Amino acid sequence: MNYRFGVARGHLLLVSLGDRIFAFDTLRNTGTEWDKVLWNEDLIERIPGIRGNRRITPKKNAVAGGHPRHRAMDLKGRIVGILGPITKHGVTFQSQNDLECVDPLTGALLWVRRDIPPGSDLFGDDEVLLVVPPGASEAQVLRPRDGSLLGKCNVPPESERMATIGRRVLQANATRGKLKLKLVDPWEKSEIWARSFNASRKTRMLDGNMMGVMDTSGRFVLLSLIDGLALIDEQLEAEPRLKDIYLMRDSDRYFLITNSSPTRMRNARNWQDKIELPTDWEKQDELSGEIILQKYHVSC
Repeated sequence: MNYRFGVARGHLLLVSLGDRIFAFDTLRNTGTEWDKVLWNEDLIERIPGIRGNRRITPKKNAVAGGHPRHRAMDLKGRIVGILGPITKHGVTFQSQNDLECVDPLTGALLWVRRDIPPGSDLFGDDEVLLVVPPGASEAQVLRPRDGSLLGKCNVPPESERMATIGRRVLQANATRGKLKLKLVDPWEKSEIWARSFNASRKTRMLDGNMMGVMDTSGRFVLLSLIDGLALIDEQLEAEPRLKDIYLMRDSDRYFLITNSSPTRMRNARNWQDKIELPTDWEKQDELSGEIILQKYHVSC
């Protein structure tokens, strides 16, 4: 269970390790990797007289229609390591009960708000920053430039917030044999798009703005989360024992790896260590003839 994650904007990469965050300039190419660190910030308090009190443990929250969300938890049981968006106004993150916005290049404090419940969700864009306390369905809406309160708005419950794209929320609801997805803007109270899929599907995010969806009948859809349009919609071979899917991409094609339960138990090796897997399906661009999607299959 990996609670470490990062957010990027341009050549700036912000990485949360749970108890600490690091800002990297990915274009800096002199010295060691640590020379790329612009600044870092401690996010948890130390307990005086106790060694090793920086220990972080993972906490798993179920999300409808998707993979569980993993968060970092400190020794007091509080969610830590929360990062907000990187905007033109700065970098936002939560340090204990404080919500801070700092200069992305120097780490200098620009503004701070006190008494923000630990573990709050942070998402938004250059215009608004939404702060949602754990378990809540109402967000404080702040102005990213100075942290002032603009108002409040309702948001989907935590168990239905599959992902965020800027200020928008990808809401998932699995009922009556269907997975219903829709992209909503809580602040504007608007729905951007909505789609529905078979309940037997598996999903996988890609690059933060795309999602692959495949069901046991073999239908695979690669969605643009920005507008809900299908970048790829193909009927592949049925996989009744489908366990999971994995997506990758390079400069000119996508790679889909499907994982199915074997028909009988066996001593399965770690397929992730294999450099090459047999291609069992390819899709070519109708105009150029170039391969744009390759599918691989493993059973373990």
